[in-house]
Amino acid sequence: MADSAKTVLIVEDDEALLEALDIKFKASGINHVVARNGEEALAYLQKNKPDLILLDLILPGIDGWHVMDEIKKNQNLASIPVIVFSNLGIIQEIEKGKAMGAVDYLIKSNTSINDVLKIVRKHLGEATE
Repeated sequence: MADSAKTVLIVEDDEALLEALDIKFKASGINHVVARNGEEALAYLQKNKPDLILLDLILPGIDGWHVMDEIKKNQNLASIPVIVFSNLGIIQEIEKGKAMGAVDYLIKSNTSINDVLKIVRKHLGEATE
């Protein structure tokens, strides 16, 4: 294992979902930080470089599309893998997310918290077994 724990930035405004992710990530030993909107996410990213970002698209204020655009425009942040985690499930939205650089696109209603954890671990380069 690496010396320092990897950090996941979770950008999500749904409190119930956040609580479920928080419990699951803590139980799995995954270090994570929460931003409840795009402004919080961008403020965090000005000072920190997480190892992965789990990004909702529909957020109050600055939306996830804008956050992803800002990440990909910033040389220091562009290499961070972004997993979109959204209820926007139409093919055009999925294609747009991947075209903008998302490494994965998860639809909330089709993805269990356990599956989210497995996919996050995969993109962090950790074993999923």
